[in-house]
Amino acid sequence: VKIPLKSEQLEDDKDEYDEMFIKRGVKKSPDAYYRMLKEYLKEKPLNFAKIIAHHEEYIYEDRYIPEVKFYTLMFKACAMVGNTPKAIELFNDLKLRNMKITQASITLLLNSCAHSSGSKEYSLKKLIELRDQLQLNGHQFNDIQYNCLIKSFAMLDDKKSALSTLTEMESKGYSPNKYTYSALLKGAINDHHAGLYYAREYFIKIISSGNQIDILPFNLFLRAVRDCQLESKHVEQIMKPKNNNETLFLDDAIFSQKKNMKLLAGKLKNQTSIKHKMASAN
Repeated sequence: VKIPLKSEQLEDDKDEYDEMFIKRGVKKSPDAYYRMLKEYLKEKPLNFAKIIAHHEEYIYEDRYIPEVKFYTLMFKACAMVGNTPKAIELFNDLKLRNMKITQASITLLLNSCAHSSGSKEYSLKKLIELRDQLQLNGHQFNDIQYNCLIKSFAMLDDKKSALSTLTEMESKGYSPNKYTYSALLKGAINDHHAGLYYAREYFIKIISSGNQIDILPFNLFLRAVRDCQLESKHVEQIMKPKNNNETLFLDDAIFSQKKNMKLLAGKLKNQTSIKHKMASAN
Protein backbone atom coordinates (compact mmCIF):
# COMPACT_ATOMS: atom_id res chain seq x y z
CA VAL A 1 0.00 0.00 0.00
CA LYS A 2 1.38 3.40 -0.97
CA ILE A 3 0.70 6.38 1.29
CA PRO A 4 1.92 9.60 -0.36
CA LEU A 5 3.23 12.20 2.06
CA LYS A 6 3.27 15.94 1.52
CA SER A 7 6.72 17.07 0.44
CA GLU A 8 6.67 20.03 2.80
CA GLN A 9 6.54 17.62 5.71
CA LEU A 10 9.77 16.00 4.58
CA GLU A 11 12.15 18.95 4.52
CA ASP A 12 14.63 17.11 6.77
CA ASP A 13 14.45 13.85 4.83
CA LYS A 14 18.02 13.79 3.53
CA ASP A 15 17.50 10.79 1.28
CA GLU A 16 14.66 12.66 -0.52
CA TYR A 17 12.45 9.61 -0.24
CA ASP A 18 9.02 11.27 -0.39
CA GLU A 19 6.86 8.15 -0.37
CA MET A 20 6.44 5.57 2.35
CA PHE A 21 5.73 1.92 1.64
CA ILE A 22 3.92 -0.23 4.16
CA LYS A 23 5.17 -3.78 3.64
CA ARG A 24 3.03 -6.79 4.30
CA GLY A 25 4.53 -9.96 5.72
CA VAL A 26 7.55 -10.65 7.90
CA LYS A 27 10.07 -7.84 8.16
CA LYS A 28 13.71 -8.93 7.93
CA SER A 29 16.00 -7.97 10.80
CA PRO A 30 19.19 -5.90 10.24
CA ASP A 31 21.25 -9.03 10.95
CA ALA A 32 19.31 -10.94 8.30
CA TYR A 33 20.05 -8.20 5.76
CA TYR A 34 23.73 -8.34 6.70
CA ARG A 35 23.92 -12.14 6.39
CA MET A 36 22.14 -12.05 3.04
CA LEU A 37 24.52 -9.40 1.72
CA LYS A 38 27.51 -11.54 2.73
CA GLU A 39 26.04 -14.44 0.78
CA TYR A 40 25.40 -12.26 -2.28
CA LEU A 41 29.08 -11.26 -2.30
CA LYS A 42 30.06 -14.93 -2.62
CA GLU A 43 28.05 -15.42 -5.81
CA LYS A 44 29.91 -15.79 -9.10
CA PRO A 45 29.35 -13.85 -11.21
CA LEU A 46 28.49 -11.09 -8.77
CA ASN A 47 24.97 -9.73 -9.27
CA PHE A 48 25.56 -6.08 -8.44
CA ALA A 49 21.99 -5.06 -9.38
CA LYS A 50 20.63 -7.50 -6.78
CA ILE A 51 22.97 -6.05 -4.16
CA ILE A 52 21.79 -2.51 -4.92
CA ALA A 53 18.14 -3.63 -4.69
CA HIS A 54 18.94 -5.31 -1.35
CA HIS A 55 20.51 -2.08 -0.07
CA GLU A 56 17.51 0.01 -1.18
CA GLU A 57 15.07 -2.37 0.49
CA TYR A 58 17.11 -2.18 3.71
CA ILE A 59 17.29 1.63 3.72
CA TYR A 60 14.15 2.88 1.98
CA GLU A 61 11.51 0.21 2.46
CA ASP A 62 12.30 -1.12 5.91
CA ARG A 63 13.77 2.26 6.90
CA TYR A 64 16.68 0.88 8.91
CA ILE A 65 19.59 3.07 9.86
CA PRO A 66 22.54 1.19 8.34
CA GLU A 67 25.40 -0.02 10.48
CA VAL A 68 29.04 0.61 9.58
CA LYS A 69 29.59 -3.09 8.88
CA PHE A 70 26.82 -2.99 6.25
CA TYR A 71 28.54 -0.06 4.53
CA THR A 72 31.81 -2.00 4.55
CA LEU A 73 30.20 -4.87 2.62
CA MET A 74 28.66 -2.42 0.17
CA PHE A 75 32.09 -0.84 -0.40
CA LYS A 76 33.42 -4.34 -1.04
CA ALA A 77 30.77 -4.93 -3.68
CA CYS A 78 31.66 -1.63 -5.38
CA ALA A 79 35.36 -2.54 -5.37
CA MET A 80 34.66 -5.96 -6.87
CA VAL A 81 32.86 -4.47 -9.88
CA GLY A 82 34.78 -1.17 -10.04
CA ASN A 83 31.71 1.00 -9.46
CA THR A 84 33.37 4.21 -8.27
CA PRO A 85 30.25 6.46 -8.43
CA LYS A 86 28.24 4.16 -6.15
CA ALA A 87 31.15 3.85 -3.71
CA ILE A 88 31.45 7.64 -3.49
CA GLU A 89 27.67 7.95 -3.06
CA LEU A 90 27.77 5.49 -0.15
CA PHE A 91 30.73 7.32 1.37
CA ASN A 92 28.85 10.62 1.26
CA ASP A 93 25.79 8.96 2.79
CA LEU A 94 27.94 7.57 5.60
CA LYS A 95 29.28 11.06 6.32
CA LEU A 96 25.78 12.57 6.35
CA ARG A 97 24.87 10.09 9.06
CA ASN A 98 27.94 11.17 11.08
CA MET A 99 29.30 7.63 11.10
CA LYS A 100 33.01 6.91 11.46
CA ILE A 101 34.54 5.12 8.49
CA THR A 102 36.65 2.05 9.25
CA GLN A 103 40.14 1.23 7.98
CA ALA A 104 38.70 -1.63 5.94
CA SER A 105 36.15 0.67 4.32
CA ILE A 106 38.86 3.17 3.33
CA THR A 107 40.89 0.39 1.71
CA LEU A 108 37.84 -0.85 -0.22
CA LEU A 109 36.95 2.69 -1.29
CA LEU A 110 40.43 3.12 -2.76
CA ASN A 111 40.11 -0.22 -4.53
CA SER A 112 36.80 0.83 -6.08
CA CYS A 113 38.74 3.62 -7.81
CA ALA A 114 41.63 1.34 -8.81
CA HIS A 115 39.29 -1.20 -10.42
CA SER A 116 37.13 1.44 -12.09
CA SER A 117 34.96 0.01 -14.86
CA GLY A 118 33.83 3.48 -15.97
CA SER A 119 35.53 6.78 -16.74
CA LYS A 120 39.17 6.85 -15.63
CA GLU A 121 39.08 10.64 -15.51
CA TYR A 122 36.11 10.60 -13.12
CA SER A 123 37.65 7.92 -10.91
CA LEU A 124 40.99 9.73 -10.76
CA LYS A 125 39.26 12.98 -9.78
CA LYS A 126 37.30 11.23 -7.03
CA LEU A 127 40.40 9.38 -5.83
CA ILE A 128 42.31 12.65 -5.39
CA GLU A 129 39.33 14.25 -3.64
CA LEU A 130 38.99 11.24 -1.34
CA ARG A 131 42.70 11.20 -0.47
CA ASP A 132 42.76 14.94 0.23
CA GLN A 133 39.58 14.80 2.30
CA LEU A 134 40.83 11.93 4.45
CA GLN A 135 44.18 13.61 5.05
CA LEU A 136 42.46 16.91 5.88
CA ASN A 137 40.45 15.05 8.54
CA GLY A 138 43.67 13.72 10.06
CA HIS A 139 43.62 10.20 8.67
CA GLN A 140 47.01 8.47 8.55
CA PHE A 141 47.23 5.91 5.78
CA ASN A 142 48.68 2.53 6.71
CA ASP A 143 50.95 0.46 4.45
CA ILE A 144 48.05 -1.44 2.87
CA GLN A 145 46.24 1.79 2.04
CA TYR A 146 49.40 3.34 0.58
CA ASN A 147 49.72 0.30 -1.68
CA CYS A 148 46.08 0.74 -2.71
CA LEU A 149 46.68 4.43 -3.44
CA ILE A 150 49.73 3.61 -5.55
CA LYS A 151 47.80 0.90 -7.39
CA SER A 152 44.90 3.27 -8.00
CA PHE A 153 47.07 6.04 -9.43
CA ALA A 154 49.02 3.55 -11.55
CA MET A 155 45.88 1.88 -12.94
CA LEU A 156 44.33 5.30 -13.66
CA ASP A 157 47.42 6.36 -15.67
CA ASP A 158 48.63 8.98 -13.19
CA LYS A 159 52.24 7.80 -12.94
CA LYS A 160 53.46 11.05 -11.36
CA SER A 161 51.04 10.73 -8.43
CA ALA A 162 51.86 7.02 -8.08
CA LEU A 163 55.57 7.80 -7.66
CA SER A 164 54.97 10.78 -5.35
CA THR A 165 52.75 8.52 -3.19
CA LEU A 166 55.57 5.95 -3.11
CA THR A 167 57.94 8.68 -1.87
CA GLU A 168 55.40 9.74 0.77
CA MET A 169 54.96 6.12 1.84
CA GLU A 170 58.71 5.73 2.36
CA SER A 171 58.89 9.03 4.28
CA LYS A 172 56.29 7.62 6.70
CA GLY A 173 58.54 4.65 7.45
CA TYR A 174 56.79 2.05 5.27
CA SER A 175 59.00 -0.06 3.01
CA PRO A 176 57.72 -0.85 -0.48
CA ASN A 177 57.08 -4.57 -1.01
CA LYS A 178 56.17 -6.88 -3.87
CA TYR A 179 52.60 -5.54 -3.85
CA THR A 180 53.83 -1.96 -4.18
CA TYR A 181 56.03 -2.67 -7.18
CA SER A 182 53.52 -5.05 -8.71
CA ALA A 183 50.93 -2.26 -8.61
CA LEU A 184 53.31 0.08 -10.44
CA LEU A 185 54.15 -2.57 -13.03
CA LYS A 186 50.46 -3.32 -13.66
CA GLY A 187 49.93 0.37 -14.34
CA ALA A 188 52.83 0.35 -16.80
CA ILE A 189 51.41 -2.69 -18.60
CA ASN A 190 48.17 -0.76 -19.19
CA ASP A 191 50.16 1.72 -21.30
CA HIS A 192 50.90 -0.37 -24.40
CA HIS A 193 52.35 2.62 -26.25
CA ALA A 194 55.07 3.59 -23.76
CA GLY A 195 54.68 1.23 -20.80
CA LEU A 196 57.99 -0.56 -21.31
CA TYR A 197 59.96 2.55 -20.33
CA TYR A 198 58.05 2.89 -17.03
CA ALA A 199 58.23 -0.84 -16.34
CA ARG A 200 61.99 -0.58 -16.80
CA GLU A 201 62.17 2.35 -14.35
CA TYR A 202 60.15 0.45 -11.75
CA PHE A 203 62.17 -2.74 -12.18
CA ILE A 204 65.40 -0.79 -11.63
CA LYS A 205 63.89 0.51 -8.38
CA ILE A 206 63.15 -3.08 -7.31
CA ILE A 207 66.71 -4.19 -8.07
CA SER A 208 68.19 -1.13 -6.33
CA SER A 209 66.08 -1.72 -3.21
CA GLY A 210 68.17 -4.81 -2.35
CA ASN A 211 65.04 -6.84 -1.60
CA GLN A 212 64.66 -10.37 -2.92
CA ILE A 213 62.69 -10.22 -6.16
CA ASP A 214 59.42 -12.10 -5.89
CA ILE A 215 58.00 -14.06 -8.82
CA LEU A 216 55.02 -11.68 -9.22
CA PRO A 217 56.88 -8.43 -10.15
CA PHE A 218 59.40 -10.53 -12.09
CA ASN A 219 56.66 -11.99 -14.29
CA LEU A 220 54.93 -8.62 -14.64
CA PHE A 221 58.12 -7.08 -15.98
CA LEU A 222 58.45 -9.87 -18.54
CA ARG A 223 54.84 -9.24 -19.54
CA ALA A 224 55.62 -5.54 -20.03
CA VAL A 225 58.55 -6.47 -22.29
CA ARG A 226 56.24 -8.72 -24.30
CA ASP A 227 53.20 -6.41 -24.56
CA CYS A 228 54.48 -2.83 -24.37
CA GLN A 229 56.53 -0.53 -26.56
CA LEU A 230 58.98 2.37 -26.14
CA GLU A 231 58.39 5.87 -27.44
CA SER A 232 61.22 7.28 -29.56
CA LYS A 233 62.12 9.87 -26.90
CA HIS A 234 62.48 7.06 -24.34
CA VAL A 235 64.66 5.01 -26.70
CA GLU A 236 67.01 8.00 -27.03
CA GLN A 237 67.07 8.44 -23.26
CA ILE A 238 67.86 4.77 -22.63
CA MET A 239 70.59 4.73 -25.27
CA LYS A 240 72.55 7.56 -23.63
CA PRO A 241 75.92 6.46 -22.15
CA LYS A 242 75.64 5.37 -18.53
CA ASN A 243 77.79 3.79 -15.82
CA ASN A 244 75.08 1.87 -13.98
CA ASN A 245 75.70 -1.84 -14.53
CA GLU A 246 72.16 -2.73 -13.48
CA THR A 247 70.73 -0.43 -16.13
CA LEU A 248 73.19 -1.67 -18.75
CA PHE A 249 72.25 -5.33 -18.34
CA LEU A 250 68.54 -4.47 -18.27
CA ASP A 251 68.65 -2.37 -21.43
CA ASP A 252 70.76 -4.96 -23.21
CA ALA A 253 68.23 -7.60 -22.27
CA ILE A 254 65.30 -5.48 -23.46
CA PHE A 255 66.77 -4.50 -26.82
CA SER A 256 68.46 -7.75 -27.75
CA GLN A 257 66.00 -10.27 -26.34
CA LYS A 258 62.56 -8.69 -26.69
CA LYS A 259 61.51 -11.46 -29.07
CA ASN A 260 63.10 -14.23 -27.04
CA MET A 261 61.28 -14.14 -23.71
CA LYS A 262 62.81 -17.37 -22.37
CA LEU A 263 66.35 -16.09 -22.84
CA LEU A 264 65.42 -12.70 -21.38
CA ALA A 265 63.96 -14.37 -18.28
CA GLY A 266 67.18 -16.36 -17.84
CA LYS A 267 69.34 -13.23 -18.13
CA LEU A 268 67.27 -11.31 -15.61
CA LYS A 269 67.14 -14.18 -13.14
CA ASN A 270 70.89 -14.74 -13.35
CA GLN A 271 71.78 -11.06 -12.96
CA THR A 272 69.41 -10.42 -10.05
CA SER A 273 70.60 -13.58 -8.28
CA ILE A 274 74.22 -12.38 -8.53
CA LYS A 275 73.23 -9.00 -7.08
CA HIS A 276 71.46 -10.55 -4.08
CA LYS A 277 74.39 -12.91 -3.35
CA MET A 278 76.76 -9.94 -3.33
CA ALA A 279 74.42 -8.01 -1.03
CA SER A 280 74.23 -10.98 1.36
CA ALA A 281 78.01 -11.32 1.42
CA ASN A 282 78.40 -7.69 2.39
